[in-house]
Amino acid sequence: MKALLIVLDGLSVEVVERGLREGRLPTLERLGGVGATGILRSAVPPDTAAAMASLLTGSGPGRHGVFSLLIPEARNGLLRVRPAQYADIRVPTLFDYSARTRTSMAAFGIPLLSPVPEPPGGFAVPGFASAPGSKARPAWVDEWLEDAGFEDDVPRSFYGLDPHDQARILRERMRLTVDLFLQLVEGLKSPPRISILWLPETDRAGHTIWDHRELMLKVYEEADRVVSRLVDHYGLDETVIVVTGDHGFTSRLSEFFPNYLLLRHGLLKLRGKILPALKRITSLLAEWLVETSRAVWNLAIGKGFISERERERLAIRLASRLVLDYPDIDLSKSLAFSISDLAPYGMIYTPRDILNPPVGEDRLREEQDLLSRLKEIEGLERFVDELIPGSRVYGTSCPGAPAILFKTARGYSPVGRLSASVRGPSRASSGGMHDIISPIFIAGPGVPAGRLDRVVGIEDVFPTLLSLAGLPLWRGLQGRPVLGQAEGEVDLARVAASRAIRRRLRPRR
Repeated sequence: MKALLIVLDGLSVEVVERGLREGRLPTLERLGGVGATGILRSAVPPDTAAAMASLLTGSGPGRHGVFSLLIPEARNGLLRVRPAQYADIRVPTLFDYSARTRTSMAAFGIPLLSPVPEPPGGFAVPGFASAPGSKARPAWVDEWLEDAGFEDDVPRSFYGLDPHDQARILRERMRLTVDLFLQLVEGLKSPPRISILWLPETDRAGHTIWDHRELMLKVYEEADRVVSRLVDHYGLDETVIVVTGDHGFTSRLSEFFPNYLLLRHGLLKLRGKILPALKRITSLLAEWLVETSRAVWNLAIGKGFISERERERLAIRLASRLVLDYPDIDLSKSLAFSISDLAPYGMIYTPRDILNPPVGEDRLREEQDLLSRLKEIEGLERFVDELIPGSRVYGTSCPGAPAILFKTARGYSPVGRLSASVRGPSRASSGGMHDIISPIFIAGPGVPAGRLDRVVGIEDVFPTLLSLAGLPLWRGLQGRPVLGQAEGEVDLARVAASRAIRRRLRPRR
């Protein structure tokens, strides 16, 4: 039996429920009628990087070690952040499982997939936010996709377009991606035993046209149609199919900048005096420019006055020279800093978390000390509902974990970068923010119809899918099947050891 996972990035419970009520998502309604439906709980925080790693490993962030899209590092005494990648995962993944068991696998659009593995009997295509230069494997797939004009994400100019144009582009991209995926699958010598298709368009819709509810539904209707094509191609008689999101989407009222609060109350210190003061002034100007000049930029690009690459280069130069950024933080004097973005959960680190991570009782003492200091911040309760010690979520011996997690007040999303004010701009854009829950639909042979009696953790998805497809699990999984019976276990201990060695030997970026 085959297994197919369709990830509709950022799939929203709210939009799906409305679409089902109005009869506009017939494929999802069909899957819910013949199979099991329920709620998926994403990783904490509900971030694509942490969720991707949890899906591929069947483990939570405390074990696989990927907590956020941005990873803080100290380089030359300065705080830097870099995008997380597949190489940062510390435990065996589904790709390792496929290679060890010689189980054929086709994976398309997996975000942050660098380096790109080559599964047996199939292919792997990196998705959005993968490191520059990441190429599909095997090589013939990369060449074929290049000839077909495949792009792993929308261009930056997309975010300045009219909402109707944005919705149209997202619908067209989904159709094209599924066309390419199915053509690649049909070109294999035999159907892959495991297939994954990751579609980012529902997430992009949430970030741009969330408040345009009719346009959102049109994007979801297109997602429903492409799911129908995939179901018809694979067949529910011989394939277990799971449709879900890596996280959900919900409404937001505004943004706030936790690093400004830390700065104002003395927990975060900046390097020098004159330059940071100037940058705080230019940060205000830059925030205004970002909000007001988007249409001018896109008009210039459309007229050919400036290339999109040149626009990006100029923006990076402005940010690095004029705007407050992570390297402006004085690690030797700061007690805390935040790295958070557009989700109802945020993260607060101490410099020691990246310089010399504490473990055990030492970590618990550090958390309690920071927790007491944070509770003294006046006005924090306006934006934050709950402060959570990191050890409660990730354990006491996980290098790289944040010291404190915080759950935001309803409708507020934290932005980790520094700012000249506590409040972000009132959102002229119509974007929502990540949510921790998403719908899940499971259908195929052996799947009982009805509502699941418990919430499905994101780490449970692949154990469930493999069990229903009659495939063995691998030892050490945190996630467990919510349906089906596991057919034995595979030992990937040697794979885990080799991944740890590769992490230690990997050159610093």
